[in-house]
Amino acid sequence: MAFAIKDAADMGVFNKETGVPLFYTEAANSFELKIESEEVFAKAKGVDTIGFNSGKKVSGKAEFEVIQFPQLSIILASDVAEKNNYAVAKKLKAKLGADKKVILKGESPLEGSMMAMLLKDDGAELGEKVEVTVTKVGDDTEVVFPDTVKEGQFVILFYQNVAQKVKVIKVTSEGDTPNLRIEAIVSAKMQNGKKMALNLVINNARAKNNAELTFSTENPSKFPMEFDCFPDELGEIFELTFIEDDGTTDLEEKVKNLDPSIKLDNEAA
Repeated sequence: MAFAIKDAADMGVFNKETGVPLFYTEAANSFELKIESEEVFAKAKGVDTIGFNSGKKVSGKAEFEVIQFPQLSIILASDVAEKNNYAVAKKLKAKLGADKKVILKGESPLEGSMMAMLLKDDGAELGEKVEVTVTKVGDDTEVVFPDTVKEGQFVILFYQNVAQKVKVIKVTSEGDTPNLRIEAIVSAKMQNGKKMALNLVINNARAKNNAELTFSTENPSKFPMEFDCFPDELGEIFELTFIEDDGTTDLEEKVKNLDPSIKLDNEAA
């Protein structure tokens, strides 16, 4: 049976110790497993003659552009906390009118947090810092610039404002993540045109604490999740199960037992 794979895995990730599901995602753009085994040699007159394989080392990497908060918390080795009335940084770019005022609608900047800067003529480069007067007017806040600032001047405000509800991920120097159980499902295609499901189970994995987050104006941000795979209690690292149509049971029903969301088309291409 010849087959090919052109799919990134759908992943279910669980806490290995408790069995609690952490997240499920169908958004992986790539999923990789790397298997390494070092070999040592017995030499005869200085020449490698007999080889011995050491234990296998398995690592994995999945890359996402669409991500969930629980995934990000694992990548950053931290927890997601929901906070109410939480101070967050904000900025506002504006062009001054004749009254030299900027109105912050429905906002109440924290006292002492306001910093105002002039912008250069193109409105993109920072200029000098200026002192402003901040006054609460009903539900709004009025920021008044001094008379020395000209009408039509571009300005930018940096301040802290209280958000009613936010999600917070704090990265510390001692962050840690639980060991994971990963179940992944990949769609494969046989030479005769029929589809086949590949189920991958990694019994004991641990996310690496080295992350590189890139924020770009040209492309969506990528969020790589790297992990090491370890032997479980039976010495097994991962298991691959190929589910094909053997003529006795409908393949679609077999796949539903793994993941009801998967739909397979068994018509020959």
